[in-house]
Amino acid sequence: MNVTDFYREIYIPELNDIQQEVLKLVPEKLLSYTNLTYIENSKDVFLSITKLSDFLKSKKIYDSVGSIAVNITTGQGSGNFHKDSGPFKHSLNIPIIGCDDTYINFFEVDNEHTVVNVDDQGKTHRFFRYTEDQCKLIYEAETSKPYLLGVKTPHRVINKSDQTRVMLLIRLFPRVNLEEL
Repeated sequence: MNVTDFYREIYIPELNDIQQEVLKLVPEKLLSYTNLTYIENSKDVFLSITKLSDFLKSKKIYDSVGSIAVNITTGQGSGNFHKDSGPFKHSLNIPIIGCDDTYINFFEVDNEHTVVNVDDQGKTHRFFRYTEDQCKLIYEAETSKPYLLGVKTPHRVINKSDQTRVMLLIRLFPRVNLEEL
């Protein structure tokens, strides 16, 4: 398995400006606990950020954006061992705040997953969950820079800092030309 199949850093010009604008749009109540949230009309809300939209258009992926989520991991917290279901194969993940000393780990798994349904604002999202003993670490990357994530490879987030980590997750339909990134 090639690392670039599931992880690749992406350069985003004007990242600082995008981060500041995204942070203004994240509801403060979400910052107190670990969660994955698709805020109401999140795609429209976040694509209203001109510099973000311009970047996505310049890379010819604007029309491939399927949905946008906010992922929050509190200090010293971690996410579940999982892989995503659904039509998306990749996610452009943009660090917003608190991403130093936070990591994404990728795994090989030796058993079947458990299906977990998560309800978020009336929409059900399905994840394939694993237990730690099923997972063998194959790669770890710090999440302080934007990156393209292959969501079909089992993974989880670890926040080793005391800060709350906020990431913007831009889910991309498979038709996207990843070579443009």
